[in-house]
Amino acid sequence: MCPRKGKEVRLGDALGSFIKKADRDGRSGQSRAVEVWRKVVGPDVAKHTFGITLRRGELVVAVDSAPWASELSIMSDELRARINSEMGQETVREIRFTVSRRVEDEHRTEQAVQDAVRKYSPEIKTRPISLSPEEIEAVRKSVSVISDEELRDAAFKATVVDLEWKKGHERLNVSEKGTGGAEGPETEP
Repeated sequence: MCPRKGKEVRLGDALGSFIKKADRDGRSGQSRAVEVWRKVVGPDVAKHTFGITLRRGELVVAVDSAPWASELSIMSDELRARINSEMGQETVREIRFTVSRRVEDEHRTEQAVQDAVRKYSPEIKTRPISLSPEEIEAVRKSVSVISDEELRDAAFKATVVDLEWKKGHERLNVSEKGTGGAEGPETEP
């Protein structure tokens, strides 16, 4: 409780009032609705939706196919009630589903980012494996078209390092699958 002009006001109530006054365009409700959407529908349904916006009480959800839009439309009253219950107020008056190819594109991008994070995460025990002389020569030939010597050297070094890490990652994947590797011993650059 905090004192306010002779009366006590709960801190949560004071913060809620402040946020409502500061958030005149309703963006905090929109971001909260996105968070709650994923929680309410779960990961299986969420992976078929994307691009959620809240405009004047209408929650617009992009879905990846007409069957999903139809199925979710049938459930819209239940979903709306669950979202409002989770948010603690009647924020969503209706839900509209729209089919968009962007959903698949966005999820593909998210998956690529997650794959990259997993691939290059320091927690992964990938060790670089040196390139063979033939592989190094192939890299040298591929960068030979770059006329600026400094840029060519930087491209060569970056490509070699990237390929060595990829080679180590492939070895790790093969050994994790239990098939073993037929390549030579691992060495660090």
